[in-house]
Formats: sequence, structure tokens, C-alpha cells
Amino acid sequence: MAWVFSLFFYSFSNAQVPDGVQSTPNLIQPYGWQGCLTQYAGSIWGGTSGGPCPVQRSADGAILWSYGQGTLSQTIAVNQALSGTGIQVRGYNYNWQIKNANAGGGQAQPYDPLTITTNLYDTTNKTVLETKTHDYSYRINDWTTFSGTEEFNNRYSLASVGNFTVTMTSRDMGYWAGYYGPEIRNINVSLRYGVDMCAANPLSSPDCPGYAEAYRQQQCSLNALFSPECPGYAQAYLQQQCSINPLYNSSCPGYAEAFFQYQCSANPLYNALCPGYAQAFFNEQCKANPLYNAQCPGYAQAFYNEQCKVSALYDKGCPGYAQAYFTEQCRLNPLYDRTCVGYDQAYFNLQCSLNTLYNAQCPGYAQAFYNEQCRINPLYDRGCPNYEAAFLAQQCTANTLYSPQCPGYAAAYQQKVFNDACSSNPQSSPKCPNYKPVEVAVTPASVAVASAFQDVATAPAQVSLVADPVVNQSISAPSEQTVRNRESTNAGQGLLVPGFNTGPAPQQPSRSTARENARRDAMQTATRAEQQTMSNEQRQQQETLNQIASVPGFDAYSNAVIPDAPFYASREIYRGVIIRDNARAQRALSQRSDRLHQEMVNDQYR
Repeated sequence: MAWVFSLFFYSFSNAQVPDGVQSTPNLIQPYGWQGCLTQYAGSIWGGTSGGPCPVQRSADGAILWSYGQGTLSQTIAVNQALSGTGIQVRGYNYNWQIKNANAGGGQAQPYDPLTITTNLYDTTNKTVLETKTHDYSYRINDWTTFSGTEEFNNRYSLASVGNFTVTMTSRDMGYWAGYYGPEIRNINVSLRYGVDMCAANPLSSPDCPGYAEAYRQQQCSLNALFSPECPGYAQAYLQQQCSINPLYNSSCPGYAEAFFQYQCSANPLYNALCPGYAQAFFNEQCKANPLYNAQCPGYAQAFYNEQCKVSALYDKGCPGYAQAYFTEQCRLNPLYDRTCVGYDQAYFNLQCSLNTLYNAQCPGYAQAFYNEQCRINPLYDRGCPNYEAAFLAQQCTANTLYSPQCPGYAAAYQQKVFNDACSSNPQSSPKCPNYKPVEVAVTPASVAVASAFQDVATAPAQVSLVADPVVNQSISAPSEQTVRNRESTNAGQGLLVPGFNTGPAPQQPSRSTARENARRDAMQTATRAEQQTMSNEQRQQQETLNQIASVPGFDAYSNAVIPDAPFYASREIYRGVIIRDNARAQRALSQRSDRLHQEMVNDQYR
């Protein structure tokens, strides 16, 4: 097999070979190749038969390849080729002749391949230490000699190497019967070796085994401080350090004096005998506390800082002044800012002091709320001042007839009596809403009857007492003076309703027997005359009028009067008192949120 590692080798022409390098004789056996190889006695080239293995002719030992790819190799035991002490294998020399004409040039490309590979193995003969491939896969018209020297990348002792192999691989790309492939002859390979200088002198090269130890011993003999492993290193190092610095070790000469000077130079306060001790002490005190002395650098600033530390309110430039000022203002007045500690409680107390109705938790809220409700509406509770007057006013507003003390009571009562009369009989008065006048044919007899009828209608009637004492008083018999007053007026003007009748009041009938008799006679005469002259239709109309005009007991209601009597005295109960509106109710009525109201209130104090 061919191993191709061309990077491990470099050309001898570019290498500097040290003196004393030697080469072995040719180590290749001309007829010692291993692999598929046909021996031929005499001389042969081409032919019409043969293959696929290459052939070696006996005439000159040349090897010719056929159409089958073949590999030939030889193995050289390096330890047998070289022997001795201190020998190093450094490379090899090569020389051979090759012809690769592709059957006279009649064969088209690609050219016939031909490679020669060399490998150097370790003692196991499995690991390749050095490899090189020589490639001649191109047209070589005639026998050409190729030679050169290959230098190994490393120098190998005989004890570290095994075999050295040379391998050739080729074939006829034309695939012709016979031997028309590449040709090679006169193969020479020799190993290059030299004396191992490391055995004679390990210091000859850093690559020599034992070089490090030899170098250490050499340097230790020259200078014991070369390495801590050198004999006498510790004493030599101590002397060296003491010479450099007496303070290195307390055993160094002059250590005490050097130590004192060192401490004074490092810190003049080390000892009162140190130069500059007084100034250093002053500086140290000033450094520890700039307030130590007014001459200390930074005294003014330190004094300022101290004052600020005692109270950040010392100056506006003090750190934390703003916070301290804020805290002080909050302490003096928690209402200074909403973020002050105790702001909520102070604000609550303030609002309660301004208006006890601000919150149900305010002291006196219950009484203030009660008073405010009584002020808004005296009817809120029976205990409210002016409750009686307000209640009377409310009832009078709802019903003017609630009490005789209500304004307009008399007129309302008269209106009620009138309305009740009209409701029971719309024809009771021409002023009733549903009153309908009746047309009656006027005759002398009817006039006389009407006059007599009016006198009869005005006669007083007896009405029984009822449960209402006011009505009983109203329907009681009129006084004699009232009768005399009524007699003085014209009789026969219809029913009297106080406050509504516009005509003269009806005249009460006289007590004179003569007059009653005369009237009775007149009525009888008129009735008889009317009956004689009235037709049936007229008589029916007259009866209807008589029924309409007949209202028993109506005079008692028309003469009724409700006497006035004292009820509740009017008095002022809130003289000089101001009751504030409910703040909470105001916010609710104005549809504003508590937060917005809070912000509005806070703005008063900023």
C-alpha cells in the first residue's frame, strides 16, 4: 500500500546537513521485490500478450507494468543495515531511471500513473514516523534518471526505529494486453546516518536526552543562585537579598538601623525620634479630624459639614436639606403636604373643625347632623324647633281646610259649601257650573204664584242636629237680632250662600198673624187663578220649578259661621343661628369624586 504524507519530508537541496553525515550502500535488492511480478529471461517490451501483473526482464532488471494495477515493495530492517553506538538515522538517498511514454504517445490522456512511496516505522512497525511519495504520473518520453536526498523531520536513534519500506504502484491506462505501461530500472536507496553527539555531550543540543540536567549542573557550578535545586542555593540567596536590602531578614547585618529608618520613612509617627514627627502628628490629627485645629486644611469645609450633620437645616446647600426642611414643615403643620406623616388625621381634624358634618367620625357629628336636618326641614323630627309651625304650614298647604288658622280658611270653607251644594243640586245657584236656566211662560197668575212661592221658600225650617259640632253651631236657630236684620231686607230673592250670593239676603217671614193670613189667602187665590188659566204643560213646568226650589234646611247651612279660636302662637326659634350645609351632600349633588374634592381642598393650603 502507498502512504502519501509529503509534508513530513523536505528536499535535501534546501536542508543544511551537518558535518559527519554518512550514507549506507544501496539497500535495494534488484530482484527482491515482493508482490505480483512475472520474471522474464532475456529482453522484452510490449508484446501482444501478458499481464495483468508487471514483468521484470533479466537482461537489465527493468520492470514493465501491464493493464492490471500492481504494487511491488521491499522492506529494509534499519537495525540490520546500521549498527553501532550513538548512531542516528537522518534520512535517505535515492536514484532510479523511469520511462513513461504511453506506448509511444498513441495513447490519449490521462497518463499512466506511477508512484514510489517510502515509509519509516517505529519499533512496532505499525506507526509511520516518516513518509514520502514520489509521483511520476506524467509523460516521460525516454529513460530519465531521478535522484535526490530526503532528510527526516527528526533524528532517530537506532533504538527508536524499526523497518524502512520502498513501495512502487503503477498500471497501463490503455488497458492493452502485453506490457505497455510505465518502466523503471536501476533502483538505488541508501540510508543517511550520523554520530549521536548527545551521547558524547548532552549539552550539544537541547534535543539531547539529559540536556536539562546537564545544563542545570553546568549553571549551578557557575552560580549557586541559578536554581533552588543548586547546592548552597539558600545561603547564596540570603547573602544576595541582604546585600540588596538589609531588611530582608533580621539576621542580615545592619537590620536594626535599616528597620528604624524604614519605619520613619514609611511613617514619621513611628517614633518621636523620627525626623518630621511633629509635623506628621499635626497632619495626622488634621487628617483624622479636620476640626482638630483651625489651621488644618479643609477646616472650613469640615466645620460646614459638621453643622450640616448636626442639622441639615443649617444651610440650603447641606445634603438632605430639602428632606429636612420638608420634615420640619410637616412637624410644624402636618397639613403642609399630602405626603406628611399624620396628614390624613390632621386634615380630618381640620375639616371636622370647619364643619362637624364633614364625616360621621367627627366629634359632635350626630348632634350637628340632627340640627342640620332640622334646619333643612323642621319636619325631620318632632323634637326639631318650629316643628309645630312647619307641620301646620305643611298641612295647610296640602289642605286649606285643615285648621281655621290656615290662611284662606274662611274663603275655602265657603267655596266647599258652595261646591257641595252645586254637586248635590246644580240648579241650587245660577253660579253652579252645571246650572241650566228654565224658561217659564210668564202670566199674571204665575207672577203672583212665584211671589207667594218666594215667601214660602224663605221660611225657616227645622233641621236635626248632627255629629259635627261646627255644623250644629251653624244650623242652630238664628238670634232675634239676625231675624230683625233679615226682615228689614227684601224677601223672595232666592237662597243665600255666604260669599257667593250677590242679591240682598232673604227676608225672614213676619210673625204677624195678619200678614200670614193675608199671604195664605193670596197664595190660595193665585193658585186657583193659575189652575184656571194654566194648561197641562204649564202646570207640569210649574211643578218642576217647585221641586227644584224646595231645599229643606238649606237656610241653616247658608247662615253657618265657624268662629275663630286661638291655635298655635307664631314665634321665632332660630334667632341668629347659622347652620352650614352638609359638605358630603354637596359633593354628591355636584357629582364630583372624593379624590377631586380632596385635591381642591388641598389646594387651599398651598
